[in-house]
Amino acid sequence: MGFLLATLALGFWFLGVDRSWFVEKCPTCGYGRDVLQVRAFTIPLNERTPDYTTLLQKVAADVGAACSHPGLMRYHKRRYWGLCICACPCINGTDRIAHDFSWYDEAVASELRALVRTDPSIPDQFVERVIKNHDWDFWTTFVERLRGLRSAPAQQTPNPAASGNGARASLFHAAGPRRAVPEQQRWASSIHEN
Repeated sequence: MGFLLATLALGFWFLGVDRSWFVEKCPTCGYGRDVLQVRAFTIPLNERTPDYTTLLQKVAADVGAACSHPGLMRYHKRRYWGLCICACPCINGTDRIAHDFSWYDEAVASELRALVRTDPSIPDQFVERVIKNHDWDFWTTFVERLRGLRSAPAQQTPNPAASGNGARASLFHAAGPRRAVPEQQRWASSIHEN
């Protein structure tokens, strides 16, 4: 009788209690979230949900085209029966690779937002080419231009495109002979060309 009760208790534990790992992904912006649950008969008792933000998601929000994750997909990556045996499902492999976008700080984000204010066509073009059509060549060029904003030296030269007294300073002025055309305008026009 004791053996039967022990077998039933063990079976109950392994069939009724599990630790599950679900992965959620947005195919549009690359956003990801892991949903880690300890469950009893598929009812979550404890849940953790670490988020993984991508550079594309941050840039889209700063451009004014934040992704609402319309096609968010979810799948069951692993299930640990009785909290210890991984089976049904037990999908191995790399799910996402963490990127270092520490260079994209608040200074670069504010420069991008300023650029969008001066050229209102950037959000529409960004949505059309990157979000909808996944034009990764355009995205690569866009990111390289953003990195250029990070390394561009700040100059306190009046912006010729500014109206009024011309005293407004721009961080996008080019050094050297092309000073008459602000770096911000060259950046925007080069994005339109790609």
